[in-house]
Amino acid sequence: MFTLPVMAFFVAKYVFSYKKEPDSWAGGAAIIMTNIIVGAYCYMAYLEDNDKQKNKDNDANQPRVGIYKQRVD
Repeated sequence: MFTLPVMAFFVAKYVFSYKKEPDSWAGGAAIIMTNIIVGAYCYMAYLEDNDKQKNKDNDANQPRVGIYKQRVD
């Protein structure tokens, strides 16, 4: 999340050095790279398996916590 946008900034600053304002172009490239990283993170989170559905039969073996815990006093 930190390295790629910074690298994109400096690479774009070098590539667009002939433009009138290369810092603006480089900043735009860094913003686009950040949006790509956040989008990839959201996509990978969407594809992740749902653990509740996968371990539904294993629920009886788990310790009870919170409101599901039985009182013994």
